[in-house]
Amino acid sequence: MNQASSQASLSNEAKDDDDDDEDPFAVFGDDDEDDEDDEDEIPSTTATAPLAVSRPPIISQHQTHDEFDAIEFVPQQILLHDAEPLPSIPSWPDPLYRKKSDWEIVTTQSYGRAVRATQPIKAGTLLLIEKPLWDLVTTSNKDARMQSPTDVLYQGVQWLLEQEHNNPSLLQYVEHLHPTLEQVERVLNSSTSDTLTQSERDQIADPMEQLQHDTRLQQLAATWEDSITVRRYYLLLQYNLLRTGLYLYVALWNHQHQTPNCIKLGNQIWTCRSVEPHEMLTMDYVPEISSRRAAIVWEHHKFRVPTHPGPAWIPRYEVVLQEFQEQYQLLVAEPHPATQHLEWAMVLEQAMLELLTDNKESSVDNETDSFLWIPCRLLYLQVGQYLLSSSTTTTSTASSSFQLTNQSRIALLERLLQQTQVLLHQQQHYYGPDHLHLATTYDELAQLCHYLVQQDPSTFHAKVSAMESMYLKQHERIRLLYPDITDDNLMELVASRKE
Repeated sequence: MNQASSQASLSNEAKDDDDDDEDPFAVFGDDDEDDEDDEDEIPSTTATAPLAVSRPPIISQHQTHDEFDAIEFVPQQILLHDAEPLPSIPSWPDPLYRKKSDWEIVTTQSYGRAVRATQPIKAGTLLLIEKPLWDLVTTSNKDARMQSPTDVLYQGVQWLLEQEHNNPSLLQYVEHLHPTLEQVERVLNSSTSDTLTQSERDQIADPMEQLQHDTRLQQLAATWEDSITVRRYYLLLQYNLLRTGLYLYVALWNHQHQTPNCIKLGNQIWTCRSVEPHEMLTMDYVPEISSRRAAIVWEHHKFRVPTHPGPAWIPRYEVVLQEFQEQYQLLVAEPHPATQHLEWAMVLEQAMLELLTDNKESSVDNETDSFLWIPCRLLYLQVGQYLLSSSTTTTSTASSSFQLTNQSRIALLERLLQQTQVLLHQQQHYYGPDHLHLATTYDELAQLCHYLVQQDPSTFHAKVSAMESMYLKQHERIRLLYPDITDDNLMELVASRKE
């Protein structure tokens, strides 16, 4: 992978000092300065409480299609008007599929090699399918997925060294991955660091020097008698290795920290929003939503991404979210939920709702860190669905102390609808209007509307039927942008396009 885009940060500006003092965890009666002391004081309970509506749902027969979709999305576009086209990379084999009319390889002063759109491209366009050089999914190296990222890098170095005898032409391919063999040799032969750029120091000179003291690399170097090559391979893998393997053409897609125009699905690259001519094609190296995304990009790829420290509540929020996720996994691991599991799920749903509704940081209008709440709302939706489904499938031996009445079910559906509507708005801000993730959210919203009408047609038919229809249309619109993508046929699609 080449130099990462630093044009977009996690936010447009830092919060005011007053915002830093806001703590969503105050709703639990906790104080920032005495976390450890208060942990033991929080009472635990399994008592069954009524599932009451905490906030009025965002539904009204007066709301229109435009009110739901009027989300301003301003993508961070990087135009490469002055880039010089490269017809191909020397020695590289053709990928399994490439839409040559839509993109070209270029070299730039700011980003090194990159991929640029040659014409307008619609969202949902398949641009590339490439077989990985080192496959971490379907080959004998699949066990590497269970190892730590560092262990996988060492294993990759060993694999690359073995290619000297097994597949020497492959080593010629990777000479052109960042940092290229030419770049490393030039940096190491430089008489003074003053002649190096900041990125050359960050990505080549300093890491190469630090890796001299790596014990495991020293052992490999002793076997292969080439310390520089061993360290270069380590950097090459650190910057370019993805979870599914090591690629050539995919590695040319630069990282964009906010509103990238492409997504990687398996060994395919698709556009996830509309792209202008001369716009650099980018993807997100860290698709998981986390406040540590910028740090992870630096740790794994040595690309600096502008960011801000953020308010004090963010680290605590992510710890609590992780605890919520672990509790949910314990629930779904039980194949036959009993009353106690449903009570735990109810307590978890109420705790998450309290966190989501009683702090202003979860507001859609707060763009600075609102995207961080997307995982929490996705999990809240899962917990609610667990309650709805499991409450009707409890084991026959379970006690009858837990009952989800029709009124309680309606109240839960209303809360889920409200939070999923907020989720949709935040996803629209973060991903844009055409991303695949929005198709799933629209589908969930349509189902929630449908279930509400089923529970109480006289009350909800007039309120939510039009919304259900609108959500279904939006779901179908986005799915039609990606007609070939399903979880089941993704690998089949790749295989069918092999030459």
